[in-house]
Amino acid sequence: MATTPVLHRFIPLIEGGQNLEQQAMFPIPTALIHKGPSTEGSSKFRREFIAAVKPAMEQSQESCDAKIRGSSNTCLSCGRRATASKTVPMSQLSAPEPYIVVQVLPTCGGKECGRHALDMMNEILKEDLRSGSFPTMDQDRGLSQQQISSVPLPTPSRECEACGKIPETPKACPRCRITYCGKECQKDDWKAHKKVCAQIVQAQAS
Repeated sequence: MATTPVLHRFIPLIEGGQNLEQQAMFPIPTALIHKGPSTEGSSKFRREFIAAVKPAMEQSQESCDAKIRGSSNTCLSCGRRATASKTVPMSQLSAPEPYIVVQVLPTCGGKECGRHALDMMNEILKEDLRSGSFPTMDQDRGLSQQQISSVPLPTPSRECEACGKIPETPKACPRCRITYCGKECQKDDWKAHKKVCAQIVQAQAS
């Protein structure tokens, strides 16, 4: 099977994560490149894409964990200190210069928290695929900077999006940084929130 070296950008989804980005070249099947957004939105492409990037993510797991441990950030799900990472690949193989973004999610290392973080990011990715949102490399870099560095982190004075209470230890949507009391409120609100998350991010970046 013919392969092509493709840039992989590992970006920690944490405050200042853009400055911790790691880049490496890994081979990707040539047949997956320049397929177009409509093909990339198919379940068949997604299965083949995940299988293709799995070796790169496994090879980079230790360095991703190390970046998270050294960041003093908290788990996206439970709010405890982050000591491990989960990775979510996002295809930009239809771009003029194909590349792959791998979002590095901070977690406490717990299985449930890891699944919750992955579920949230995968749902966000599905929404992007359905909406046909495929930023260029420069746009992707700028959006990540807005999302992670420029958007203020939630504080205890902000109300929970789901219940309206002021949380003592707020949690946040990993993409748009909307505040929640905790994992349960975030799960309860997810069905509604996933429909507007992308619009919130676009408003924050404008």
